[in-house]
Amino acid sequence: MHIIPLEKNLDIETYQYAIIDQALVGVLNGYEEVKISLAPEFSILEENIYPVLIDLTKLDNEMRQELYSEHQSFIKYYQQPLLSILFTLKQEIAEDKNFDLKKYFHTLFYYKKSEKFYLRRLYDPRVILQLNWYDDQIDLLNLVFSPFECMSLYHDLNLYSFKLVTYREAAKINLQKVSKILENIDFMPISYANRLVNKLNIKDLELGFFAQVCKTAYTNLQRIQQKSNQQITQFDIVALLFHMQLLGVNYLQLDQVLSLLASDEGYDQASKALDIQNWEKVFQQLNVSDMNLKNRVIYES
Repeated sequence: MHIIPLEKNLDIETYQYAIIDQALVGVLNGYEEVKISLAPEFSILEENIYPVLIDLTKLDNEMRQELYSEHQSFIKYYQQPLLSILFTLKQEIAEDKNFDLKKYFHTLFYYKKSEKFYLRRLYDPRVILQLNWYDDQIDLLNLVFSPFECMSLYHDLNLYSFKLVTYREAAKINLQKVSKILENIDFMPISYANRLVNKLNIKDLELGFFAQVCKTAYTNLQRIQQKSNQQITQFDIVALLFHMQLLGVNYLQLDQVLSLLASDEGYDQASKALDIQNWEKVFQQLNVSDMNLKNRVIYES
């Protein structure tokens, strides 16, 4: 059973911590006493591009109001929340002197494979929301965020709150177990789904539709991988996912599309170079007559 997020207004008083994604909103200044860098040790010189953790419990009323005002300003002027994730720890976790919150996030966010370091954007609300539906058999959010009593995040400028289930083993966090769970998750489909959502540029993206688009992207990505016999770039994949989202799965079955996919210049560039007459042939085969849809396919491709 998946966690159902409920939309509500932000009451900053109810949370202990907040995560700010500096890669999106820029460097946060003025909160040095309560700011905890979550930059990895292997890239400490670039810590300003990594998320920071804010200990809200150490803010006095004036600083708390200042942070809240900055958050509202980001939403108003940049259409982007300053505080992307807010959470409160379970009481037994908060009282456990052996629990290191910074170490826990490092385990979630960073891993090493074949002598290279990689980043999991588990502080990105879009990734968290996808994890909520990513596997129908397990509640990934409950497993990964088991130290949290509750968690709220922003999606399309709306705040959604999760009440996490209390597991019996949650009192003792096993970082190795959490790391193993994350190692078995393929984050590439999540990344492609997010890129597709950005390319679709849907205004007022409803949460249920977001989940539907992502699920469709996972399925279409598998179809693309089965059809493509050669290495396909990330730009080609996103472009093809975009067209399949608009025109349906039968789009990938067309001979003309398969030839674009096999083009030396890649699907993305080849589809952009396709003239209106050839696009019309595609539309006829798919019985597409909506002019707005046609224009979107041709001019947003």
